[in-house]
Amino acid sequence: MKLVFTAIFCILASATFAQDHGFPYGQISVEQLAATGYARDSSASAVVLREFGEAYISSSEDRGLIFENHYLIKILKTEGLNQANISIPLRKSDTRQQQLLSIKASAYNIQNGKVEESPVNSKNIFTEKSNKYWDEKKITIPNVRVGSIIEVQYSIDDPFFFYNFHTWEFQSDIPKVYSEYWATIPGNYIYNITWRGFQKFSKNESELIKECFSPGAYKADCGRYKMAMENIPAFKKEGFMTAKSNFISAVYFELSEVRYFDGRVDKITKEWKDADSEIRTDPKIGMQLKKGKDILEKIEPELKGITDPLEKAKRIHSFINDWFRWNEYFGYWSDDGIKKAFDKKTGSVGDINLALIAAMRAAGLDVELALISTRENGVPTELHPVITDFNFVAAKVNLGDKSYLVDATVNYLPFGMLPFRCLNGKARVVPEKGPSYWYDIVPTEKFKEVAIMNLTLQPEGTIKGDLEYAYYGYDAYDKRTDLASFNSKEDYLADLKKKMKLVTINSFELTGEDIYDPKVVHNFDVEIEALNQLGDGFTLNPFFLDKMESNPFKLTERLYPVNFGTTHEYTIILNLTYPENFMIVEKPERNTLSIPGGGGKFLFEVTDNGTKATMTYSLVLSKPVYTSVEYKYLKELFNRALQVQNYDWLFKKKQ
Repeated sequence: MKLVFTAIFCILASATFAQDHGFPYGQISVEQLAATGYARDSSASAVVLREFGEAYISSSEDRGLIFENHYLIKILKTEGLNQANISIPLRKSDTRQQQLLSIKASAYNIQNGKVEESPVNSKNIFTEKSNKYWDEKKITIPNVRVGSIIEVQYSIDDPFFFYNFHTWEFQSDIPKVYSEYWATIPGNYIYNITWRGFQKFSKNESELIKECFSPGAYKADCGRYKMAMENIPAFKKEGFMTAKSNFISAVYFELSEVRYFDGRVDKITKEWKDADSEIRTDPKIGMQLKKGKDILEKIEPELKGITDPLEKAKRIHSFINDWFRWNEYFGYWSDDGIKKAFDKKTGSVGDINLALIAAMRAAGLDVELALISTRENGVPTELHPVITDFNFVAAKVNLGDKSYLVDATVNYLPFGMLPFRCLNGKARVVPEKGPSYWYDIVPTEKFKEVAIMNLTLQPEGTIKGDLEYAYYGYDAYDKRTDLASFNSKEDYLADLKKKMKLVTINSFELTGEDIYDPKVVHNFDVEIEALNQLGDGFTLNPFFLDKMESNPFKLTERLYPVNFGTTHEYTIILNLTYPENFMIVEKPERNTLSIPGGGGKFLFEVTDNGTKATMTYSLVLSKPVYTSVEYKYLKELFNRALQVQNYDWLFKKKQ
């Protein structure tokens, strides 16, 4: 049967190749609908049978870049039914917006041995406002079930093409038999064309089209770029990844130069010195940094008697952090100005952190603007200035021979510790004067948890004792944020009791709530009664808190890096005292594993003297990023840890 399905999909692909320019709408066969699997990926819930996209700049004055998209998807499993819910994002600004020019969509099924089409009508199409920058056109295709083929064809008018021609993603979360994209670009628009990903082109051609662009009385030749890929595997997102745009197979266009018909040349892709000047003089960025005096006046009472620059910087950071509420918008600019945002006490990343930089500069501190691209946004281009690659701004505070990257949008994060989302490669730092430069974002803290458990096994089988869980760095931040989400410590404790199902908490103490405390500590006095009784013995699993449920790494191999953002340390020390008439019959064996090159290690061992057992469990990831070559070691490291955690210890009474 797999051979039959392979042949059917090959026929589909061949039909695509036979079409020089896309493929006609509505030509679906019974044989295509009868296929029930995809031989190249038996796990696929759906597969793109064919796909054709095209983008070109319109000659019409009232049109911009026209993007056309046409695709067929075969539904293979119930999980693939969501492919019938289409969402087309449409960008907008105060003066312009992308427009959906046309759309048609259908579902195809076999009915009485014939192909039945169920087209979308206007009732199934509506617009949803996502935020002030984006709308979404939503389409629900009717009569879709397992075995259906859905077809979608639409076109968009994009007035924002000036800086970025339309990106085309050959790869998606479902496999594709064939995907092709044509980009037709007038000769007076020069674009840098780049592609990312691990898949190979089956077609990568270009041709000259004479006089294809004719705005008004002018005419220009065009370059047409034809790119295609075959048998494209699904992009499977796994844990500990940065933005999938860093790895997914796609082609990108960035406008480098415009050559006008009157002979003028506008270089869009400038050198960094030009970008620096634009940033410093931009009314929404650099010019905002000159308005810190008004903000500083509000902060000055907090600075009385403070002469140490570091303490002054911390006080300003603390004030701005407490004053503002982040509205969840990213960006490196201030739309309405930092003064207006300050008065409203709410703002975007740009509003808050530009206010922070401005206030610090007004206080006489050496502070530079740091442009950052968050982990979900992708890695910024380093070859030339692409300011739109960034979506975050922070303060780089220079004090003596030490520098700090500082953010004020997130509560419970100490001075000099960036939000985890910002741990992504390099920042582009723009000083008040002089050239900008790349600056490595090196995490100042790690994820670190240390648990010390002193427990005693009672003769009747219960366990009593005390637990201490200490959280450092980003783990401490997570705990402080978690605590703040509850109305009181009592509510927080009640939630902990629900999570610690087999544990009775007799008393609880929490310390380290202040962001400048080095750690958050939970101290428990506990009693564990629900040991599994097995005849004259008991079983115990010491990982009754924070137990790993599964290995986060499941792929046989991984083409892209594993990015933890920062280093991790997880340690448990258990001191278990038990009566002389008991003995440990079964427990995990000593287990160690190291990643070559000092990349990390796992250690588990138990010492037992007859009445006291001491367990040491340590999982250390000493690198923020691991290559695809190191993936197998990382996967095995977590396999070992999981095996140990799932092993129940067996205690029995001595005969």
